[in-house]
Amino acid sequence: MSNLPDRDGRFRAVPVEWSLQQKGQNNLACFVMLFRTTEWYHEESQQWYAMQGYEITGWFFLEKKNGDLNEAQIQSLKDSLGWDGASIDSLWLGKWEGVEVQITTAYETYEGNTRLKIKWINPHDWEGGSGVGETDPNDVRAVSGRLGSKLRALSPANAGGPVPGGSPVAPPPGATPPASPPASPPASPPASPPASRAAPATPPSAPPNSPPPADRKQVENLAPSKRSGEFIHLSSVNSRESCWKFYIQQHDGDVERATKTWQDNWAAEYPSTGHDEMDPADWARLADMVDALVI
Repeated sequence: MSNLPDRDGRFRAVPVEWSLQQKGQNNLACFVMLFRTTEWYHEESQQWYAMQGYEITGWFFLEKKNGDLNEAQIQSLKDSLGWDGASIDSLWLGKWEGVEVQITTAYETYEGNTRLKIKWINPHDWEGGSGVGETDPNDVRAVSGRLGSKLRALSPANAGGPVPGGSPVAPPPGATPPASPPASPPASPPASPPASRAAPATPPSAPPNSPPPADRKQVENLAPSKRSGEFIHLSSVNSRESCWKFYIQQHDGDVERATKTWQDNWAAEYPSTGHDEMDPADWARLADMVDALVI
């Protein structure tokens, strides 16, 4: 049995074994890879610490339930492993021993069982999602004035619509960064997963593959208003409500298209995760998968 890491977070790791399989009721193509850790990243000190010998398996789906390629996942494998993406053979027959990558893990509870799961794979020198910069309101006004009419002409607006998954969840309070970095790094990483990542007391009995749409009257006021000039930016997405607003915005108010994209992306990235289990990073990841116009 694999010696699983005793905490979640970001790890550097090397592939040990891999295979190509068909998984689930739809026989979706899945690249399965076993990793062995080399380092763990301590968020508070922003330092890497040696953590060798732990093993964890990642399941990377190459296609969606509708038969389309899972382009976001394929690109992650190309960027991380150096796969050319030209064929399935070049993936599962590749020589990936010693190719150091970075994996991000999180605890997930499903049908009463809690396990550590690989959420993302990235290049070994990936520095997280902190490098996007801030949005200048003046830039927003300038770009909106320049592209607004063109976007409306491309796709007629329909600002109202239901949030997939029911009424929105209020965004959690933002974490306050420390006033200054720690004077010295800790002697060793924490011995157990942070309490904030503990499993919920009552897990959902069977999380849906994608949240079903709710009644329009409950949430029709959530879509961004063009009149008020409200825009949602990717860097600010941290909840189901803000994620859905972002989807509506990226589809220029077309609720039907936004819902379809939402459900496709959810099925591809979080097929066994309930929306109550999603954390701010998950919602940001879901928003980043939108393959539509970017404002």
